[in-house]
Amino acid sequence: MKAQTVVTGLTWMGSGVRSVRSALTDMLRNAESEVLLCAYSVTGGADEILAEFEDCLKRGIKFEVIINRLHQQPQDIQKYFFNLVKIYPYCQVYNFNDSVEELHSKLIVVDRSVALIGSANLSMRGMKQNYELGIVLRDAEVSTISKCFDSLLNFASVSPINGRDN
Repeated sequence: MKAQTVVTGLTWMGSGVRSVRSALTDMLRNAESEVLLCAYSVTGGADEILAEFEDCLKRGIKFEVIINRLHQQPQDIQKYFFNLVKIYPYCQVYNFNDSVEELHSKLIVVDRSVALIGSANLSMRGMKQNYELGIVLRDAEVSTISKCFDSLLNFASVSPINGRDN
């Protein structure tokens, strides 16, 4: 199994271990056909990564996103994702909304061949300030991770949004 540890947190990032943001940026810039994202929390502090998502869409990359309780995320983030769905027909955003359970996963899969799994949310704190760990995987296990993402789409608590939902 090919794996690489990635981190956030000022002391860790200065220790010769790659940053989550750097690894994620490279993954997205190298995407050829598809990006899958599971997110617990997204805030405007992750603007650089949000811009990378839109750059993928501008290049024609399919983008599927499942966000925990989208309607409880910050208004600017809701608007951002609603607009992506309006503009790009190959962008689909799903709301995970269960009265008891949470989608706490932080996962990005690119082209079903590389995945970043970790503790960092897509936020300023998650990308820079908190001490977060993640792992980038590049092997057959990414197929299993992708299947887990796909299976979430069949959960009763997961529903697609459209650009008119906001």
